[in-house]
Amino acid sequence: METIGGFLRSQREKAGKSLDDVSGAIKVRASLLKDLEGDHFERLPGGVFLRGYVKSYMKAIGGDAERGMELLDATLAPASYPLAAGPAAQDFNAQSAPRKLKPLHLAAVILAVLGLAAAAVVSAGKFDAAPAVSAAETTDADSGTSRSFSPIKQ
Repeated sequence: METIGGFLRSQREKAGKSLDDVSGAIKVRASLLKDLEGDHFERLPGGVFLRGYVKSYMKAIGGDAERGMELLDATLAPASYPLAAGPAAQDFNAQSAPRKLKPLHLAAVILAVLGLAAAAVVSAGKFDAAPAVSAAETTDADSGTSRSFSPIKQ
C-alpha cells in the first residue's frame, strides 16, 4: 500500500521541485516536510495541522489534493483522530460532554448566593458613614492670603 509520504515525494519529483521550493511556497520548514515524506508522523503536529500541510503541499506542486487527503486518511489509523468513530472516541466524547448539576448541589449553590446577598444587606445597614464635612477656602482680596474654614472646631 502506498503511503502519503511516498506519494508526496514521487509527486514532488515528477513536478521537478525540491523540498526547499515547496517549503518556501507553503511557509513550512523543510525538516517538517522531510518528516512528512518519510512518514514520521510522531515528529509532526497532528490533526488539522497535518491535513493542512498535505493540502498545501499538494497545491504547491500542482498535484491532486483530494488524492493526498485520501492517502493521508488511509495511512493514519482512525484512532489517531480524537473524534473518530469507535469505542475510544466514544469515551473521549463522553468525557468532554458538559456536566449537569445535581438538584442538591444546585440548591446549595443558590442558598450560598442568597446567604452572601443577605450578609451584604445586613452589613450595609450597620455601618453608617460619618457625615461628609468639606472645608471652604477663601482668599482675602486685600492681602492675597488664603484661609481654610471648616465647620468642625478644632
